[in-house]
Amino acid sequence: MCALKDIDDKELSIRNKVISCAVVILFYTGMRRNELLSLEANKLKEISIFKNTKKAYVLEFMTYKTVRESNGRWTKAKAFPELVFAYQSLENLTLPVRKEHQSNYLFLNKLGNILGKPQLITHLDNFFHRHQNDIGIANLEGKELQQLKKRVFNEDHYKIYGYPKKKEWINQPFYSISTHQFRVALANNLKDKVSLEWLQEHMNHLSQEMTKYYFRDDDEMKETLIYKSNKDGTQLDLTLKDDLDSEEKVQEACKIINEFLTQKN
Repeated sequence: MCALKDIDDKELSIRNKVISCAVVILFYTGMRRNELLSLEANKLKEISIFKNTKKAYVLEFMTYKTVRESNGRWTKAKAFPELVFAYQSLENLTLPVRKEHQSNYLFLNKLGNILGKPQLITHLDNFFHRHQNDIGIANLEGKELQQLKKRVFNEDHYKIYGYPKKKEWINQPFYSISTHQFRVALANNLKDKVSLEWLQEHMNHLSQEMTKYYFRDDDEMKETLIYKSNKDGTQLDLTLKDDLDSEEKVQEACKIINEFLTQKN
């Protein structure tokens, strides 16, 4: 995984390494964007498993979805070894700026404020622009390519991205991945490897139907979306709606529902 290699790359800037840590965390947890940006240091907890014969880790973080409390609640995700490495690396990389601003948050800007969503998106675009060839995006086609975000490398990117840049890249298209797509990918990567209950807990969903929404299997998605929508597919059950990142995602889900309902009839 190129993000893991980036973390150990001595030639990369700290900012690029921090974003590479974020990519690994998103890949192994499927965290929502707000959950990632609210991530704090010292939240990796060691637990005992198999009757205290082995040790494992869970990562605690704050969630603001699927909860009634306006200030959120603490939850956790099982920490795979790659996630442990990325999180601990992130703690080390951000220690100076956290000390300077006396903050426990891991994603801070130069002023000591939590990184904004537009900034995060820009940095993620930077990561995927650098790794277009490594990821093999040129080999994707059809549905796979449609799931990516098409971007254009512009003058702002040229000024912002902290790695060797070429002016001939300006106005050239490239592809990036949204934070929500990490969540979709996680669900599909694990759906045949773990139980639905395990995946539901890992993704912090209130119901298994909510977890099934992320599956790319047409029959399962159709059953879930029809179950969670009204007759004409224009509204979503509130618990499912709460799990989507934006109104745009809600509209996208409604469109899918309508297509499925049309096929069903």
